[in-house]
Amino acid sequence: MTPNPRVILDESSMSSSQKMAVLLTASLSALDGYDILSVSFAAPAISHEWAVGKTALGLVFSAGLGGMMMGSFLLAPLGDRIGRRAIVIVALILTGIGMALCATADGVPLLAAWRIVAGAGLGAMVAVINPLAVEFSNARFRTLAVAIMAIGFPLGGMCGGFACAALLAHFDWRAIFLCGASVSLALLPVTIFWLPESPSFLLTRRDDRSLDRLNTFLKRCGHLPLGMLPAAPLVSAAVPYRRILLGASRNRTLWITTVNFLFMMTVFFFLSWMPQIIVDRGFDASVASTTSGVASSCGVLSSIIVGLAAVRFRLRPMTAALSVTMGLSVMVFSIVPPDRMLLTLVAGLVGSCLFAGTAGVYTLIATSFDAGTRMTGGGFVMGMGRMAGALSPSIAGLLFAMQVRLALIAILLGGCSVVAGLLIVTYRRTDRADNDRTKA
Repeated sequence: MTPNPRVILDESSMSSSQKMAVLLTASLSALDGYDILSVSFAAPAISHEWAVGKTALGLVFSAGLGGMMMGSFLLAPLGDRIGRRAIVIVALILTGIGMALCATADGVPLLAAWRIVAGAGLGAMVAVINPLAVEFSNARFRTLAVAIMAIGFPLGGMCGGFACAALLAHFDWRAIFLCGASVSLALLPVTIFWLPESPSFLLTRRDDRSLDRLNTFLKRCGHLPLGMLPAAPLVSAAVPYRRILLGASRNRTLWITTVNFLFMMTVFFFLSWMPQIIVDRGFDASVASTTSGVASSCGVLSSIIVGLAAVRFRLRPMTAALSVTMGLSVMVFSIVPPDRMLLTLVAGLVGSCLFAGTAGVYTLIATSFDAGTRMTGGGFVMGMGRMAGALSPSIAGLLFAMQVRLALIAILLGGCSVVAGLLIVTYRRTDRADNDRTKA
């Protein structure tokens, strides 16, 4: 009987090739962190140069996130058909081109259009790298692998925050986007040469080259090659979205989608508007960028701690606690007096909960679907999360334009993650309902 490569990888120690692949997903995640925050770092300078208000800035924020939603919905599911690696390569090309063109924009409409292009690439890429971290890991360190991937997001924000502060001190806001484009295109050859195709995909979607490609990966991991592929898993012929939205998977899909949607409503409100809120309190743009970098630095540390703790302790209660604390901290941030030290401390607390909580939510997403639907399911959930990301900054911008107090806006949008945290602890009840329906 031919051994199952997935079982071999699950029960073996992590090889250097697997570790390299996980680290590469973290690098790609860092690009996402940089891009999402780049427009926030540039926003005060754009507002000043083009004399536009918060409503226009909210539309720019939402344009990139809307593009991410499109990438997650339309491009990411192709990863279950043509492969994860191909989607990552296409996504990097789109991201690099989109960010480079952002630097050429001379008005809000054109900037928003190029943000959609860059966002489409990033939306597809983020939906792919999350399951890739799962599929390249062994069973013991799967949660840690996803946490390492997710750590890239605050790392990108941290490095981006400090880099943007330096760039804005010597150049205008266009340098921020050119920097991001350069990093995107630099990662392209690294991905082409170092990122193998997912073994789970090779086992699920087979062609004449699947065995050779799988054996190449197994050899790199120190395992013996296979003489033939094991029995193919049963893959439903149903439309992919029907597979995750109907039948036994329905409740689980709706649960994780709702959790991610609410969580991201708070995340993208804070990430998009924090620099502008700090500038509105009398500080310059470089202070806002530095504060963002500090928040991301705290997020890196907390993500590492949560990732290591998840090897021994239950992830769901930790993620729920982080989600609730993040929402409450965002509310506190809205009422902190204009003192740089206090703002930095509270921003650090929000960043710790935000990025570590993101790692936890990403792990829940990645483990909610099987190998045959992981890209489609993850793309759907991530796409809905990016829809929340597109809505949240625009809602905040409209409320600011209506002269609604910051504290009330923070209660509304920060409260979303509080609800998400409460929903996370109902996972066992939802999962049991799904199991009961499957048995019936």
